[in-house]
Amino acid sequence: MVMENQTPWCHPYLYRAHMPREMQDAQACCALYIAKNQYNASIILRTIQSRAHEALASPLPTDRLDLLARVHAICLYQIIRLFDGDIPMRASAQQSLVVLETALVALLPFVRWETSQPEVGPAEDLIYPTKESWQEWIFQESTRRTLFFACFLLVAHQILIGQQPERGCTERYLFCHSWTLSAHLWKAPTVVDFAVAWREKRHFVVTKNSLAEAWRDAAADDVDAFGRIMMVGAMGVDDARLWFYSRGGCL
Repeated sequence: MVMENQTPWCHPYLYRAHMPREMQDAQACCALYIAKNQYNASIILRTIQSRAHEALASPLPTDRLDLLARVHAICLYQIIRLFDGDIPMRASAQQSLVVLETALVALLPFVRWETSQPEVGPAEDLIYPTKESWQEWIFQESTRRTLFFACFLLVAHQILIGQQPERGCTERYLFCHSWTLSAHLWKAPTVVDFAVAWREKRHFVVTKNSLAEAWRDAAADDVDAFGRIMMVGAMGVDDARLWFYSRGGCL
């Protein structure tokens, strides 16, 4: 997030026009964390804790971009606090995981899920894409991926600490309906490149029922960083490496 203004679930242009204050604070905390050493660790961790507590205790925003920024900020804080190794900070993070789930539920009304598998060529609403329709796709795809990643984080954390997810993976993923597998769309630097990728490159709407089909038909260069995370989570590292090798790529 610090170096490229993006994560695998947050598009680099999502906050290009406006970055909400909470996301500004989270990005600054990530930069501080990168600079952490034996001399400044206590101050930096205390600063991160303070900002995390502010975000977690604040009422949920009603604006959709502010709400998505809140979820992104919480995810970044929780990743640091859960996996840094500082025991008090980890305990604090574990106690506040329910706040992340609450924010995810609040985000659901703003998501438009894709339900059909597209073919190569223009979709009805993107025959002549505009900057506005591209920006809307960026928001929607970032939101879809964020929901998937946040649920993945919650379940993975419980498994890592030896706990069975309270409601199981299946129920927790009920509100994660789809995301788009296409490095070409995700990495398009302009609306023109996005339009070319949409019309000329195949992309995959990945759902619970179509995941195996997507892995079967996709090429190595279709898979971006988010797809790699999902692939390793579904297949394991060795099978994911074999998948890329069989298609002339590498994990």
